[in-house]
Amino acid sequence: MPRPAKRAERYAHPYNAAITMYRGRRADSPYWEAQFKMPDGKLLYRATGVSDKSQAEKIAYDRYQETMKAVSEGRGVGLRKFRTAAELTIKALDAELEASGLVGTEAHKITKHITTIRNHLLPKFGELPLAGITERDVDAYAASLKGRNGQKAAKSTISNHNHSLQLVFRTALKEGWVSKADVAIPAYV
Repeated sequence: MPRPAKRAERYAHPYNAAITMYRGRRADSPYWEAQFKMPDGKLLYRATGVSDKSQAEKIAYDRYQETMKAVSEGRGVGLRKFRTAAELTIKALDAELEASGLVGTEAHKITKHITTIRNHLLPKFGELPLAGITERDVDAYAASLKGRNGQKAAKSTISNHNHSLQLVFRTALKEGWVSKADVAIPAYV
């Protein structure tokens, strides 16, 4: 991921010098982000999704602790793309469908998740790092969904897309590719 441009508001985290806090990558962004200096010298970037400075510092510190724990356990947190987890989720859903011999409504639910992941979620989030997908990204995605008549999608459609997104993040959590602190799926979507 490219380095963010230098910001006027950029400072070392008050509790941990390995964390640098700064305003979002866009000059007009009100949201705080964090840069973690990893033990190997690489830099990881994490969005906090909040504009309150003290709340952002707490979120950044918690995410840094989760990231360091994952690194110490040998897990590659923050390095996997959404596409990797989505493709693994699709494989698991396909296997479940074949192994169970489900038909009718239950089979339709599984095929609907597969279709939603392939046709909607992968084009939108595919190349993003799993840990880099923020609640704002998910909110923007939900707002962009359109129904058949071109108007805003029905709540049930948004709920179905959210469930498919949750399946992908559950796969990523199970594989150890993200920590719970990295997963930002709002409950109302």
